[in-house]
Amino acid sequence: MKFKDYKYERPNYEEIKKSFLELVDKIKNASTYDEQKLHINQLNNIRKHIETMSTLASIRNSINTADEFYDEEQNYWDEQGPLYTELNSDFYKVIVNSKFKDEIKKDYSEQFYKICEYSLKSFSPEIISDLQEENKLSSQYTKLLASAKIPFDGEERTLPGMGKYLLSEDRNVREAASKAKYAFFEEHEAEIDEIYDQLVKVRTRIAKKLGFNNFVELGYVRMTRSDYNPEMVENFRKQVLDY
Repeated sequence: MKFKDYKYERPNYEEIKKSFLELVDKIKNASTYDEQKLHINQLNNIRKHIETMSTLASIRNSINTADEFYDEEQNYWDEQGPLYTELNSDFYKVIVNSKFKDEIKKDYSEQFYKICEYSLKSFSPEIISDLQEENKLSSQYTKLLASAKIPFDGEERTLPGMGKYLLSEDRNVREAASKAKYAFFEEHEAEIDEIYDQLVKVRTRIAKKLGFNNFVELGYVRMTRSDYNPEMVENFRKQVLDY
C-alpha cells in the first residue's frame, strides 16, 4: 500500500477514552497474567490506531501546510494530543504497578517497561495546557519552514529542495546555495527568535512543574534515554574534541 492510500480518520476522543479506560481497568484487575496480556494487546491496538492517525495528519500537514483539511487536523492533534498522553499515563501506571511485571518484561521487553517508567516521569495532568502550547509553537515553526520559497537556479525552491545544491560538487554552487538558504532565515529571524523564546519558556515551565532542574534533564527522559545519560554524552563530546 502506498502512503497516499492510507485512510485518515479523526478519532473521537470521548469514545476512545471510554474504551481505553475500560481496558485499563481490566488490566488492573486481571486475576491472571494471560488475562492481563489479552487486555494489554487489545489496548495496544487502540494505541497503535491513535498513533497512526496522529502521524498521518502530521506528515500530510508538513508535506503541504496550505492544505486546509490537514492544517485543521494538526490543530486538533496539538490540542488533543496531551489528552491522549494522559490516557497513556493511566495505562503506564497500571503496567508499572502490575503484580505480573516479570512476565510483562519477558514478553514485551525490559525497554517497554522502562518506557512506561520514563513516560510517567515526563507527564502530569498539571502540564496539559503547557503541552498544548508547546505543540502549537512547534507546528508554527514547521509551517514557517515549509513556507520557504527560495529563488534559485531559475525556480522557487523549498528548504529540502535546496539539498542537492548544498551538496553539489561545485564549490561555487554550494556557496551560492548556502547564501540563498540562510537569506530565508535572516528574513524570518524575528519570527524564529520569538518562537524559540516562547518554546524555551514553556519547556522550562514544564520541566519545573515536573520536578526537574531544567529542560535538558526532561529531554533525556522524554527520549527514553535509559541506556546513557548526560554525563556519558559529555564524555563523548570530550573525546571528539580530544581525538
